[in-house]
Amino acid sequence: MFRIFLIAALLGAPSYAFAQGVDLVADEMVRGANGVVTATGDVELKRQDEMLKADKLTYDANNKTMQATGHVDISSPKAHITGTSATLNTDDKTGEIQQAYITLPQGERIQADSLQRLSEMHFNGDNISFTTCPPDAEAWRLHASHADIDQDAGVLTARDARFEIAGAPVFYTPYWQHPLRRKSGLLIPSFGSSNSRGSEYALPYYWAPATNWDATLTPRWMTARGFMGDVEVRHTSSQGHETVQWAAIRDTQTNTSRQHVQGDIAHRLPANWQFNSQINYVSDHDFISDFNPDGSAASTRYLQNTAALTWANANADINLNGQYQQNLAVINDDS
Repeated sequence: MFRIFLIAALLGAPSYAFAQGVDLVADEMVRGANGVVTATGDVELKRQDEMLKADKLTYDANNKTMQATGHVDISSPKAHITGTSATLNTDDKTGEIQQAYITLPQGERIQADSLQRLSEMHFNGDNISFTTCPPDAEAWRLHASHADIDQDAGVLTARDARFEIAGAPVFYTPYWQHPLRRKSGLLIPSFGSSNSRGSEYALPYYWAPATNWDATLTPRWMTARGFMGDVEVRHTSSQGHETVQWAAIRDTQTNTSRQHVQGDIAHRLPANWQFNSQINYVSDHDFISDFNPDGSAASTRYLQNTAALTWANANADINLNGQYQQNLAVINDDS
């Protein structure tokens, strides 16, 4: 066996795509009397910024189509697609891929029984599944009978969708939209159950009104505690950044209003001054153990609140610090 290197001009292909220059490499290559070129064995076809690999490729210049079969692999900066077979238009790269598996640039992963490629950035899929989790740490997955994946608009739109968490179905909706990039919209809902909170359900909403700030609004319903609101606001600028989160509830079990405030603020001020602050404050000593969703901070004893104002030059520096420590091991900590 030997490798054959064929420049598109030698094919005599009249299509625009081949006029732009295509390199085709394969172990064997045959051109039929009808002008159809068949390449087999470690086929590699490169056009512009896209590489297609397959076991077999058939190119029909008259119909401007190519059919790839066997370990089809299409890679570009827009997406990485694998499948069992593909039929593609040589002019505009549209077509259909069977048993497709897509990885988008931000790590989102999509599987589809049949995938329609409407452009390099736009797909339609039947019987799809979607997740943003890495393969070795998959926490959730969305299944749908049909989905539209539009990278230009930055959104996946699914029909007849159901969510799975840790492989178990937990939620169904006839219509769902999921952002593929920074875009306002609903995020993945979460479900849980515990002795202290009962059954709970949360549906976060991501709001991105400007390029330098955004917010996540999370209403949470707990059968044993009532309704909790959670707001996290993030802002960045050339002078620094601020992140502030506030969670509040009128607890039906204790019949009291409870809250938790967290913050991270860092600013560069005029004349070489800088201000930094860390905020972590709860209204009562049981808030963390009662409402921390994943339980990671349930054993926390102290919450630190700090503020620092600093100035420095080549010869001297000034550092003004303040600290408040909240002791969660005692019921009343007013000191």
